[in-house]
Amino acid sequence: MGAHLDLRGRTQFSFIVVYAVGYVTNDPAIFIGIRSSVITGIPHRTGHNNSLLSNFILRGKTIGNTLAGFGNNNQIRNSARRIMAIYAIGDLHLSVAADKPMDIFAGWENHTEKLIANWKKKITDQDTIVLAGDISWEMSLGKAIPDFRLIHQLPGQKIILKGNHDYWWTSLSKMRETLEKHELDSIHFLHNNSYYVEGVHICGSRGWIFENGEPYDEKIIRREALRIEASLKSRGSEEGETMLFLHYPPIYAGQTLEPYIKLMQQYGVSRCYYGHIHGKGYKYAVSGLCRGIEMSLISADYLSFDPLLIKK
Repeated sequence: MGAHLDLRGRTQFSFIVVYAVGYVTNDPAIFIGIRSSVITGIPHRTGHNNSLLSNFILRGKTIGNTLAGFGNNNQIRNSARRIMAIYAIGDLHLSVAADKPMDIFAGWENHTEKLIANWKKKITDQDTIVLAGDISWEMSLGKAIPDFRLIHQLPGQKIILKGNHDYWWTSLSKMRETLEKHELDSIHFLHNNSYYVEGVHICGSRGWIFENGEPYDEKIIRREALRIEASLKSRGSEEGETMLFLHYPPIYAGQTLEPYIKLMQQYGVSRCYYGHIHGKGYKYAVSGLCRGIEMSLISADYLSFDPLLIKK
């Protein structure tokens, strides 16, 4: 048995269901295992179904009841394992149960089947994939469950952030509670928090741009900047690269969201990945080094529905 602190600080005991080799840091964190396994620092046993688990640490001020919290024993590293890879893709626009066909748009024919086939070719249960918004066309969280179930059944741990079409998005506690109820424990949300995965700090938020003649709104920009900074501030003290994931591009068609760029520079973001842009908009998307940050568009159609490898 292993002792840990629950999310309200009380000491509890739980049976250990996965074996790992670990060492500790002094920084509070959360470790998320594959398929709802609770991981603690006890000897690794090769041959176990989950013997190839890697770092997967959630940081942030809001922690839901689906996660097991650790006191000072909060970081796990495993030896004798495959190096875990990190992938990214945005704009899945799933509609398993909804009548919202995407093949009315050029290049989106059978896009779900293409995505599943490409995903399974390269991603394993030991990998992590960041999904940069516009996940489901459903209007409510309950109705989006078939889309989440499809994502959950695909290999790997999934980190999801909000897109402009994710109308099902609600409070972090409600989303975690719902996924726990349906046993969809390979899905995690990126909202005012961050994840430390295989030496990489994964941060992010929706962001914002003004399209179709929308007037510039300082209040919206400030609100989104606060969310981006909350994610960046939640990082732990572990060494590693910081990547920022947004749904909206921070630079697009002559529009630059300076508060977002300055935050990336202030907090040492090396790479920024974003989605939202489709079709003819590609020509306005910024890719490559810009203002000291590597920018990459990861909309699903831009990637031909093939998740992009970003770290191995």
